[in-house]
Parts: sequence; C-alpha cells; structure tokens
Amino acid sequence: MKSKFSIATFFCLFSTLSNAVYLDKMLQVSDDNGNASFIVTNDKNMNYFVETKINEIVTTEDGALIRKPYTRKNLVEWTVAVSNPKFIIEPGRTKILGIRAICGDICSWDQDRTYEIVFVPKPYANDYEQGEQSVNIFVGYAPVLIVPAKEPKVDYDINVTGRNLSIHNKSNTMLRFLVDNCQGVKDSSCRVFYTLIKGRKKNFELPNSLVDKRLNVTVLNHDESYRDKIIIRPEGL
Repeated sequence: MKSKFSIATFFCLFSTLSNAVYLDKMLQVSDDNGNASFIVTNDKNMNYFVETKINEIVTTEDGALIRKPYTRKNLVEWTVAVSNPKFIIEPGRTKILGIRAICGDICSWDQDRTYEIVFVPKPYANDYEQGEQSVNIFVGYAPVLIVPAKEPKVDYDINVTGRNLSIHNKSNTMLRFLVDNCQGVKDSSCRVFYTLIKGRKKNFELPNSLVDKRLNVTVLNHDESYRDKIIIRPEGL
C-alpha cells in the first residue's frame, strides 16, 4: 500500500579503519550557520598524516546519488571547506577538525546540502621507519555532513510489499524513521531505524520479524522539530 504521507532518508557512506585513526561520528548535522566539527583520535603508537577531501552529494530525480568532488579546478563552486585539510596527529592525541560554510549569502539554503568528508590516514614516518610501515594498507572514512534547510518541508512516499520496504524522500531535508512492531519490551529484533537524505529513494529488505506485520513508523527530522507517526499495513490486512 502507498502512504498518503511523505518522508526522507539516508544512506551511510563509509569504510571502517579499526584501532588506528577514528572519528567520533559518521553522520554530522551543522549548526544554523553551516558550521560543524569532527573529533579525530589516534590510538596507535605512531604518527599519522591525515588528508581530507570533500564530495558534495546530490540526488537525481529518480532518487539516485551523484558525488561531485571538490578540486582546485572548481574551487569557486565550493560551498563548504575544512579548516585544516592536511594534518599530522600524534599517538594518543585527538584533534578537532572544523568544517564551515564559505559561500555566505550566495548559497541557497532552501534545501539540505549534503557532503561526504573523506579522511585518509597514512603512516607519517622517517626513511628508516617507512620501509616497515609501507606494507600496511590503510582504509579511510567517509562520514556524511548535512547543512540543513532553513525551512524544512516534509514530503515522502512509503510502500511495503512482502519483505520489501520502499521509501522516497521527496522533501527538502533529511528524515529519520523508526519502524517497529514491538509488543512490550523494545529491542533490535522487532525494530529497525533508517535515515535518508533529501531526494533519496531506496528499497530496504525488512528483517524476518517485521515481514507481513503491521508496522508502526515514527518519522523525525534531524532536530526532531518534526515528528509524525503512521501505521503501514501489509497487503491483505
């Protein structure tokens, strides 16, 4: 069945790097001025050189994703920037890496702007140490930063067919939604939690415990200033 209401969603874009350099979160929402930060921690006994890159994420009309890399060639088109795009982090240290909007009144904030902030750590060693450490393979992180729309407008479609849950975020902002059929105690066996960026369309495979069940859906925006509850019934119920 198709809901007459509407929602937004998220994808999570990242790789993991265990027990080396890591971040405090993989999804960050900026403040009202477009400023945000990530905390970078090094728990290894070696120095790391960390390089950052930015990809702006846009959605197509059919809900697919396109990444637009920020490079020197399109510098005038940048809307956000990292405070320190290249840095060294020593063993046991943390660094706060700031990100801020740089386009001022030139930018339109009538809809969310979504970015992938790519962190790539590499061993920072002298020539003697480099030979031993060069055999290591280091994988980066790509957390998501969202600069939210000034005036959120929520609109979404949601359908369930068998074990397939389809959501199309037609709003101008990211939405999160909690799907459950829990009775009494709530745990991960009877509930799932999804987030979709604005414009995103995605299909999800429901856990076995939620298939052919009445689904209670709570819809939230990033700061919970919007909250709605709907019920989705499978076909035949």
